[in-house]
Amino acid sequence: MGHSCVKGRFAFGYATHSDRVTKPMIRDSIDQPWQEVSWDEAFKYAADKMRSIQSKYGRESVGGITSSRCTNEETYLVQKLIRAGFGNNNTDTCARVCHSPTGFGLKATLGECSAAAPVPRNPRQCLLGTR
Repeated sequence: MGHSCVKGRFAFGYATHSDRVTKPMIRDSIDQPWQEVSWDEAFKYAADKMRSIQSKYGRESVGGITSSRCTNEETYLVQKLIRAGFGNNNTDTCARVCHSPTGFGLKATLGECSAAAPVPRNPRQCLLGTR
């Protein structure tokens, strides 16, 4: 029996890795060391930087991209933040771009490389996340 993709089968070690960052850290520039801060300080710092960038370069100057390791719910929350908080639609997920190996694996194991397969008409169906 096959597996849908190697990432889904083996890419879970990051969640429990000893090098994983578990506390907020900030720095003002890349040549400075990271400093551990409180969550309140980290959120204020990030909000102030985003406001500053939008003030200087316009509303469209910020956006968000989620990891392919994010759940659908996490990705939804990021796009909601971008649209409601930043006032634009500059949001994407790297899964759209970086998952060509996944498509290959799905095609080899399941016979289809995407969820764009034809769906028979049924008056009782509800499709989510489709185009």
